[in-house]
Amino acid sequence: MTVAGNTAYVTLDSNGIQVFDVSDPAHPSLLTSYDTDGGARSATFSGGYVYVADFTKGLKILHVDPPNSAFSSTSDTVSLDVSAPPTITSATYDASTGTLVVTGTDLVS
Repeated sequence: MTVAGNTAYVTLDSNGIQVFDVSDPAHPSLLTSYDTDGGARSATFSGGYVYVADFTKGLKILHVDPPNSAFSSTSDTVSLDVSAPPTITSATYDASTGTLVVTGTDLVS
């Protein structure tokens, strides 16, 4: 869940994401919802967009401005590479040639 002002964006796994008005925290009211067709795990809001991490469908970017209007998808699913980060075993800089030599595993040139 993420909160921006009086609006809460709640991920509900296979039920997508729901947006609530929380101006009265004791009585939140549902504004709108969106089914991500997968497993919505987390979300963040920035500049009129909700970025939803979906377990089976990848990253969904949704426009939601104003918050009580219907969502509109601004992108197809984005695939993310979640491979292991690289490991640097050594780095040597040759000042005379301006060359940096890096060795390790999972490096990308």
